[in-house]
Amino acid sequence: MSINAPGGRRKRPPRKERLSTHRIYDNAAVRAAAEDLGQGWQRATIELAEGDIAPSYCSTKWDLRGGKNGATVVYEIHPSGINVIVTEGSVGRAYREGAIV
Repeated sequence: MSINAPGGRRKRPPRKERLSTHRIYDNAAVRAAAEDLGQGWQRATIELAEGDIAPSYCSTKWDLRGGKNGATVVYEIHPSGINVIVTEGSVGRAYREGAIV
């Protein structure tokens, strides 16, 4: 029997609410940042700080997460597809909620 609470159950301290300060970029944010290059091509450059999330367009299960020193991600957008290039820094995977890994 625990001495912390009657009935032998231990009381847990209340959870602290974590305020997220990370940015989450979506498809609309990438398209809004895009500049027209002509012939159907557009280029968007997103600067990710540590923990920021941007679409990977490589998988339906995960997105790109900015690494410890951040990262620069360039999206080359064309009606036939999207090229995703990490030019500086490092990125990791941020699995989407509900994704089966």
